[in-house]
Amino acid sequence: MDIEELKPKFLNYQSGIIGLDRFTHMLVLYQCPDQEHRSREDDMNNYYDQIFKTLRDHQNRYSYFLLAAVGAGIALSIRQTQNSLLSWSLLPLGVAVLLWGISFYCGCRYLAYIAVSLHVNVDLLRAQQGTHSEIGRDPMAVQAGCQILREIFEEKSKRANRNSLWQFRFLVAGSLAYITWHILEMYSRAANR
Repeated sequence: MDIEELKPKFLNYQSGIIGLDRFTHMLVLYQCPDQEHRSREDDMNNYYDQIFKTLRDHQNRYSYFLLAAVGAGIALSIRQTQNSLLSWSLLPLGVAVLLWGISFYCGCRYLAYIAVSLHVNVDLLRAQQGTHSEIGRDPMAVQAGCQILREIFEEKSKRANRNSLWQFRFLVAGSLAYITWHILEMYSRAANR
């Protein structure tokens, strides 16, 4: 079985999402060590597993923190304008809410990419062990399947990284738009006195 025959079996990943370690900008892709290296690498793998779990937990908390900050910003904007009439002076605030909404979307996409990356990683481990249902144990099929899964992982990881970066950038841009609106409102109140 060659790569072209296996590609259609993995097309469901093409529309899926894969994660990238945003702090080290390196792929976090677990792979099975060769059979002969497995025993001496077990201790090291356990150590890497603990570090990965800590890093993964930190990344998730950071992303959820940004999502919560965006939600709080949107809620504050709605609360501050619930008795306001629609006017041009609210335009910077509308821009802030729009940017925060895009940030929220990027954060959700990032988390979805992470979920799919873990799924692809499990499939890669199964393929390397010869237990993947679509690939089997044929060495050529295993090699081709692993190559396809790695390519999918790398392609989608770039997208996840972009979503992570844009989540933060849109949060900051929305905050700047909110501050601009707030300064204009203060200036307007001072001018009316």
